Amino acid sequence: MESWDRKHDVPVLSEVLTRRPGARSGRLEHTDDPKTALTAIMGATGQVDLARIAELLGTTPDEARRRLGTEVFDNPVTGRLEHAGIYLSGAVRLKLDEARTAAASDPAYAVNVAALETVQPREKRIGQFTPQLGAHWIPAPLVQGFLRQYLGDPTLRVDHNERYGWSLYAGKVPDAINALKGTERRSAVHIARAILGRGSLVVENAVAVGDKVVHEVDEDASRAARQKADAMRSAFEEYLTADSARVKALTDAYNRVMNGHVVRNYDGLAPTLAGFTDQRTPHAHQLAGAARMQFERGVILAHEVGLGKTTTMIMGTQALKASGQIHKPFAVVQRHLARQWLDEAQFLYPNADIRLITSDLLSGDERRRTLEWLRSNTPDLTIFTEGAFTSVKMSPEFQEWYEFQEVDNLREQILRERGVPENGLAVMKLEQRLATLEARLQRNAAPMRTPGELYWQDLGFDYAAIDELHRFKGVGFRSKEAGGDTAKIRAVDLHQKLTWMHQRADQEGGRPTVTGGTGTPLTNSIAEQYTMLALISPWVLRAYGVAGPDLWADTFGQKVQRVEMAPDGSGLKVVERFSRFISKSAMKTMWGLTTDTKTADDVGIKRPTVSAGGPQLRLIDPNADQQARLKKLVARGAAIHAGAVSRDEDNMLAVANAGRAIACDARLLDPAAPPGGKLAAVADWFSDLYHANKDRVYAVSTSDPTPHPIPGALLIGFLNQGTPGGSNKGNFNAYGELRDLCVARDVPADKIAFVQDHNHNPEQLAELFRKCREGEVAIILASTDTMGTGANIQNRALALAHIDLDWTPAGIEQRNGRIVRYGNQNTEVEIGIFALRGSMDSWQAGLLASKAEGLRDIQRPEVGDDTGDSVQEIGDTDWDYATMQAEIGGNPYMGQLMKARLHLAGLEADRRNQAADRLRQTELLAQKRAEATATRTAIERREKVMPLITPVRGDDFTIKLGDTTYVSARTPAPSCAARSPPPSCSTRHPAPAPGERSAASADYRSLPDRK
Repeated sequence: MESWDRKHDVPVLSEVLTRRPGARSGRLEHTDDPKTALTAIMGATGQVDLARIAELLGTTPDEARRRLGTEVFDNPVTGRLEHAGIYLSGAVRLKLDEARTAAASDPAYAVNVAALETVQPREKRIGQFTPQLGAHWIPAPLVQGFLRQYLGDPTLRVDHNERYGWSLYAGKVPDAINALKGTERRSAVHIARAILGRGSLVVENAVAVGDKVVHEVDEDASRAARQKADAMRSAFEEYLTADSARVKALTDAYNRVMNGHVVRNYDGLAPTLAGFTDQRTPHAHQLAGAARMQFERGVILAHEVGLGKTTTMIMGTQALKASGQIHKPFAVVQRHLARQWLDEAQFLYPNADIRLITSDLLSGDERRRTLEWLRSNTPDLTIFTEGAFTSVKMSPEFQEWYEFQEVDNLREQILRERGVPENGLAVMKLEQRLATLEARLQRNAAPMRTPGELYWQDLGFDYAAIDELHRFKGVGFRSKEAGGDTAKIRAVDLHQKLTWMHQRADQEGGRPTVTGGTGTPLTNSIAEQYTMLALISPWVLRAYGVAGPDLWADTFGQKVQRVEMAPDGSGLKVVERFSRFISKSAMKTMWGLTTDTKTADDVGIKRPTVSAGGPQLRLIDPNADQQARLKKLVARGAAIHAGAVSRDEDNMLAVANAGRAIACDARLLDPAAPPGGKLAAVADWFSDLYHANKDRVYAVSTSDPTPHPIPGALLIGFLNQGTPGGSNKGNFNAYGELRDLCVARDVPADKIAFVQDHNHNPEQLAELFRKCREGEVAIILASTDTMGTGANIQNRALALAHIDLDWTPAGIEQRNGRIVRYGNQNTEVEIGIFALRGSMDSWQAGLLASKAEGLRDIQRPEVGDDTGDSVQEIGDTDWDYATMQAEIGGNPYMGQLMKARLHLAGLEADRRNQAADRLRQTELLAQKRAEATATRTAIERREKVMPLITPVRGDDFTIKLGDTTYVSARTPAPSCAARSPPPSCSTRHPAPAPGERSAASADYRSLPDRK
């Protein structure tokens, strides 16, 4: 009933003791507009309640239904009355088929047919989509027909399973086909299976190293297999387009599966605002996002950083609860955002029961008391910190089921893969995945159930709001490619709980279950789309036939096999990487069915602009020590590249880490190193901005024009290295050094703060952020992990410095979101990227920017003039020897030289493979010619023998034994053994020519003994 004012050190009574907090009424008013009545009832109940709509209209339910017209539709499958926005979206091609079937027996459904026909997606034609061999939407007869023709095997069979994908069963493929369409190490059938996802194109050699046998990639053989695969894919497209019937079957299948959905538009809709504060008016995009939460089972709220996702998710949960669709929602937030969430929720819904559960409340003696309270009560919203949420496990029984499902599916897949010849690499990867899965499930396992123990299912929560959803993408879904992120306990735990919640929701008719909020849903790769959808809306993946990660990759991903420098610089190697993703329009629609994507430009939110049009690269010259150390890195890279050192002695990852440290300050590696110039340059920039703005008066906030008594702007610095309390070889505190440099430039020490000193509990961090907003802190330093997400300190933020770079585009975007954010009083801000000249800093900055564009492209809704069917995937941001030579060496031609060498290596491999193909084909041709000669000789001999053979079956039977001729096989004859000497036994055949032997008259004694 009271809180503590930390600033003035006094208690503050809750306003509920003096007056009832202002909140909006949930009472519905009479109206004559049926559409208004429908909207009001949908917001209040989440469904079309005809009786309540009639009550608002002051009429009967039948009359209300008539007046609603095509604002609602009777669903012929469920029998329920549905809002037009719901019925005319989603799987509209399937709904049209259902409506036509219903209309055939009941003309009342003709209105459904007419309405659905108007919302069908424009059909794609061949050329507007890519029929990639291996995609799981392609009809199996088309794949089978092609492979029978291409491989010359009329008995070949192709099957498709929704769970495991393609299976190929081949008889005898002619040797000539294998010679032309396969390789020496991989048959044409194996290559076809690999394209269909049932094998690998990587060829390995077993090499003895001491007492061990290691498998090394045969780069030439792998490259040859990939080229044959590319030729097979091209031939498949030619096969499809060569026949109009095939084109029609293909086009119909694509439009039915991949182009049969429509994304609902929620713009202009709003949920019920019963209980919402009268002190704030939500933005239209927030109302639309909350309405979407109310009407869809799972939502990814992908609103750009700074657009108020917290408010939207809180509104959505309370609207769902008020409408009776759910009873007990919860939210999961990072520890440093917990207090911010609690304050926001209590402000937005002043009469609601909002609870914050931290790890402290779930440890020691408090744990049992807290869990019992949660089981026995139904607060309007329970906010868990991530640690607290993860500490409450699913029951041992469910975890056993979950483990059984995952492990059993993986073991079954391993057994299937073992049945594919030359598939050892894929099996090995799956076995590694299985071992990893079993290990992390053991780490995440709950103890054996004990009497009275409470688990997650016991607490009764039925709706989840997951803040910063991208932090939970490390589920580690099984895949024969062993791709995806490393499994993390918090992600596995969430997946278990959401799996259980989805199951319960399915049993209850598919009610809303979860919303995940994040400004950066795809952090580093387009392939993360699968993980996000698998967490939030697995039914969408099933609708597209890509429920498994391999099915998704086979349908949308295109890989290239190329020669690259090994990551550790040990030499060249052949690697397979996603180069692009196809069926972009289908990917966008699938994403849009779950994801509410909004940018500041989309919604017209006022945010500060970035001066000079964007972040500016601020180059710093290295000192002599840094130059010498960077040159040593090049020498280390050269030694690694030449194989002069083992991987245990040195590798490119260690070189890269050293390079980043040197670019920041060499004292991170060596305490005796002289100071670098980067921290001093940042201190110069910060101090200049501080002194230029220290007397600048700001308002209290953008919504309160009252001048704030404390002047001055806020400057933000992000630095992941040299953090307070962190460890590095030089034991160097870069934060402390930067603070001292700023103090030396007359910036007061008490105006500088480090987030790491205040993030021990939510209250301390909330107090630090308040000081930033109110001018008590002028410079704040943080890492991406400690302040990259959610921190609302933008009130007077003027400039932001990237002192070093983050690893992913999402990290950079989240950092920038601390300043380019709604609620910043500055109309223009500065963002500086500090880079050491002659290091890898500027190269990495450019690569991250390019990669970010591809991630944004796949999330944008499809527009009419977007005719492209693919989106490019930018590679990893790891260092490689060629780029290091160019960037650190300062010679751009070195990069070109290394690329030319890589290209040359590929061409040389092609030449060797072509020569091997020619030799193999020549040898096969000689073999076939010899076989043809032998066959012709045999035919000639048989032609001579055939006239000597007369039929002896049936009525033509005759045989002479001694002097007696028999014309029936049933006529008895004396035993030959009884006669001496033995008679000559022969059939009625003409005598053979000299030198020839008739099979019918051959002496049985000349035959070999049978043993």
